[in-house]
Amino acid sequence: MIWLILLGLTVFALAWVIVPTLSYKNNSSDAQANARQLYHDQITALETDVKEGLIDPEEAQSARLEIQRRLLRISAQTSNTSAAHKQSKLSLTSLLVVCMLGIAAAFGFYWSIGKPGLEGMRPEATMAAKELQNNADLSTQLKQLTSHLDSNPNDKEGWRLMASITAQTGQFQDAANAYGQLARLESENADWWILQAESLIRLARGQVTPAARYSLQTGLMQNPEHPAGRFYLGQALAQDNNHQGALEVWQGLKDVSKPNAPWMRALNARMAQSREILGIETPQEAAPDLGDSNSDAASGDNSSNTPNTNGAPVQFSEEQLTMIRGMVSGLDQRLQTEGGSLEEWLRLAQSYMVLDDRAGAVRALEGALPLADENLAAEIRAQITKLKTP
Repeated sequence: MIWLILLGLTVFALAWVIVPTLSYKNNSSDAQANARQLYHDQITALETDVKEGLIDPEEAQSARLEIQRRLLRISAQTSNTSAAHKQSKLSLTSLLVVCMLGIAAAFGFYWSIGKPGLEGMRPEATMAAKELQNNADLSTQLKQLTSHLDSNPNDKEGWRLMASITAQTGQFQDAANAYGQLARLESENADWWILQAESLIRLARGQVTPAARYSLQTGLMQNPEHPAGRFYLGQALAQDNNHQGALEVWQGLKDVSKPNAPWMRALNARMAQSREILGIETPQEAAPDLGDSNSDAASGDNSSNTPNTNGAPVQFSEEQLTMIRGMVSGLDQRLQTEGGSLEEWLRLAQSYMVLDDRAGAVRALEGALPLADENLAAEIRAQITKLKTP
């Protein structure tokens, strides 16, 4: 009797699914777009909560990863919409035949090997199995996203998703590549350069590699006041055993940062390490001194607790200039001896112009000239002429 009840329930469930399927219309695009916008709004709200300290960073990272996994599912569903629409046009007779064959096969299979009295899986084993399944799903979805980006290399939204997920899951080489693609698409956005540098540093377990230095230098050219850029600039100086220079860079960052800024704990720890190496006593934290005339922050316009974001020109410190000149010189030597891409020559020219080195900028533009198309070559020649004019 129980088998007849189960069979009736199965037939009812199949009818419930099949009938709407036959009259299915492909109107899921709007729903998917709305869902995508909703998830993006959730990510934005999550970032705001993190900045305001309303949510723990670890909890925020977990929530962000789940939202991004759902975005990946939507992308996969979008690519499969056409195929699903075609499959929905199967005739009722074909669907019923396939379903009945499936039911018969399932009953036959269970009849031969099923064990109704077997103890169920323990809860902890079930959770472990679900975790493995989630990881497998994420890996599959990342492969789909990679395939999509191979065919659509200018999809900024796709690269942002790829960069965020790979960075949070510890795939730092893939994250650095994704941030590099974003920097290619938005070369004036300092965030992408600095995030690429950060991924390369994490890949090297804290070492500021030459590749990371180049990305760091390029990002600081776009925004000298970038907090993460200044933090890693100090880290690079400390790595070069220039702890005094590192302390100056870090102190400048500390002077314009809020006391509860997310980087303050790491910043204070690094400063304490450098002071210990130099034999300098770490001062006790005190209330901000607003009347110290010897303080660079107090004597200028950047004495607030937030970085300068008003778009006014920002001067590099001598330590920053020394490091940046060294990185620019290293890039120049490599391009002169080994050659490079058009993009690298143009970046070198831009770096020299920021450093107010007209001769270096002209040299870099002349290196880019043979690689440019006719329209760009004309612009480059005009720029060279302008730079050579006193």
